[in-house]
Amino acid sequence: MTDMNKLNDKALENVAGGNEGCCGCNKTVCGLVTGYLALRTRPYYNDYNIIDKLYNGDTVQVLGEVIGGEDGHSYVMVYSPKLGCRGYVNAAYIG
Repeated sequence: MTDMNKLNDKALENVAGGNEGCCGCNKTVCGLVTGYLALRTRPYYNDYNIIDKLYNGDTVQVLGEVIGGEDGHSYVMVYSPKLGCRGYVNAAYIG
């Protein structure tokens, strides 16, 4: 095996799911006290950009890096296998 075929430490951590902000990792919705986590078309809070609802325990696949929204919260794009669609969620509730 050549060096090009070996995974470096960071790649191994991503494959194992140990990187907090890793793209492609499966994460779980958690920390909701009541209600739901809105899956949104854009990275900001607005009742008109809600695609669907996620709940504690739902699994999502992280599709990008955490970004700052126009409303001051942090968002990340995810894909929900349960809902069959992607969108932005408040990153504070993905763990």
